[in-house]
Amino acid sequence: MLRILIIAVLLCPTGISAAAAPTSAPSFQFSDWGPAVHGLQARIEAPSDVEQNAPLNVRIQMRSSPAQLSKGVNRLDTFLFPAWTELLLKSVRTGKEFRVAPYDPSMGMPASDDGNHLQKLDGHAIELREISFPLRSAGEALEAGDYDCVVSYSTARMKKHWLARRPAEGFWAGEVRSAPVRLHVLPEKPKVRSARVPLKLRLDPNLIVQFTADDAREVKFPIRNGTFFGTRITRSDGFEELLSDFLTPDSPNPVDDWGIRPPKEGKATYTIELFETPLPPQHLWMPAPGSRDYRTLWTGTFVVAREK
Repeated sequence: MLRILIIAVLLCPTGISAAAAPTSAPSFQFSDWGPAVHGLQARIEAPSDVEQNAPLNVRIQMRSSPAQLSKGVNRLDTFLFPAWTELLLKSVRTGKEFRVAPYDPSMGMPASDDGNHLQKLDGHAIELREISFPLRSAGEALEAGDYDCVVSYSTARMKKHWLARRPAEGFWAGEVRSAPVRLHVLPEKPKVRSARVPLKLRLDPNLIVQFTADDAREVKFPIRNGTFFGTRITRSDGFEELLSDFLTPDSPNPVDDWGIRPPKEGKATYTIELFETPLPPQHLWMPAPGSRDYRTLWTGTFVVAREK
């Protein structure tokens, strides 16, 4: 049985490294304000089109009417805000409905809402908040075509254990939805990504197993919208390590460190796999062959031995 030693999540500026979305700038549209619920309304700003399986980035805005709020209610909980939201898509052609939730904004870490993340419901404008909805999670049934797009915010979707430390009084409760906008889902276009992979591995004087730019070659492979990249490093004695994104030459994340985990008899065989997965990197991230939509992009096997 393989032992998972390290899960190194290398975050890009937006939080996670994913397959590239379409590069053309989409046009945006505002929905009308949705129905008022307990003194709160919502509307969204969304692109007019998006490719299949790509993340749909939407901004949601809310406004309150203090006179219509329930007695004692004066704030909106914004702790891990995307966790309260859901995207609702309805096919114009077939009437089929899809629900898409954002990725877990806690990234799998323990979370507890102490009630300090809030927006006052005093009639002033509530700032726009951007949310990314992973269309790939809707599955292959989400075909290209036109959809009516609505975003909802519901307190019923918040995990109850997150609320353990939050005061119960004063927070708005219910479900509020934006009015719909028309979204055109385009067929996914083929895309290619390149990576530098090792021709051989070296053991340096500090007992670090690594490869340099001189030891690498470039490979290219097709990739899909809405997926994330990772590297799996397996040593012949059963140790395994996962890295988010691709291992690169001269990386600060080495292939192995024999000063920490020396192999028996000063020799080890390594299998390096670059893979693609719909699971975003997070705490206890463990995508594996056989899991849904997992795909191996490249593998290589190398022997490293200490010079006698």
